[in-house]
Amino acid sequence: MLRKTTDSDVIKEGDIVVAYMGFTAKRVITVEQGKMFDCKKGNYKHDLFIGAKWGSKVGEVFLLRPTMEFWTDCLPHRTQIIYGCDIALVISRLGLRSGSVVVEAGTGSGSLSHSLARAVYPEGKLLTFDFHEERSKTAAAEFKHHGLESVVVAKSRDVCVQRAEGCSDSDWGFGLPANTADGLFLDVPAPHLAVAAVKHTLKPDGVFCNFSPCVEQVQRVCEKLAESGFTEIRTHEVLRREYTEHSVWYNPVRSVTREARRKRKQGDVQKEDAEEV
Repeated sequence: MLRKTTDSDVIKEGDIVVAYMGFTAKRVITVEQGKMFDCKKGNYKHDLFIGAKWGSKVGEVFLLRPTMEFWTDCLPHRTQIIYGCDIALVISRLGLRSGSVVVEAGTGSGSLSHSLARAVYPEGKLLTFDFHEERSKTAAAEFKHHGLESVVVAKSRDVCVQRAEGCSDSDWGFGLPANTADGLFLDVPAPHLAVAAVKHTLKPDGVFCNFSPCVEQVQRVCEKLAESGFTEIRTHEVLRREYTEHSVWYNPVRSVTREARRKRKQGDVQKEDAEEV
């Protein structure tokens, strides 16, 4: 859950609320007195939300507590994002818990970042980097708005910068001391260039996870990891498929009749073939 919500049973001004209008229609809003919420279901004053119970329905809108999953569904896209099925596997494989230090490169829109922060909350730390300075600043502002500033540190940095002879830890890679991270995640265009920095930053028993959209990147990273002494190297592909339910009227009599016609027709065709022979 995003930290900037009240423990009260009712919504108060300043709370972050998920306005739920349907499975594919959700928006995250910050409740402010005097503001309006406009959607396909109508126009609503925020004043109607203040004092309403969490989970209640105002007009055609359900007012729900925000979660990291909702944020992934609703966030403003600055880049392509990682969705729930991949996030679940990443966090499971990294073995994160409260108190863990996790490093992320490729903050992007902050989808995975929010779930990583929840996994290590409240005693852990997420250090997240993005080479694009404006994206990094926007993500940092979102973390603060969501009450995660005590857990998340967001900075702009190119983690693929190679180590030069005689340079300090802060001049290359993640800019962190050796053996800092319990877990490390990469989602960058050329991840194989950052493997040396990954090895430097991870603890000896740390876990590294790389997310790549194409098999060529996967191959190059796996080769580099093997050369660098990493063990238990595995590759996973997560496929998501959704099912929808709908009612179908079934007439068994018609189905039997249709099957009988099909068999009779098939028999006639076979009979004609036999006669030709």
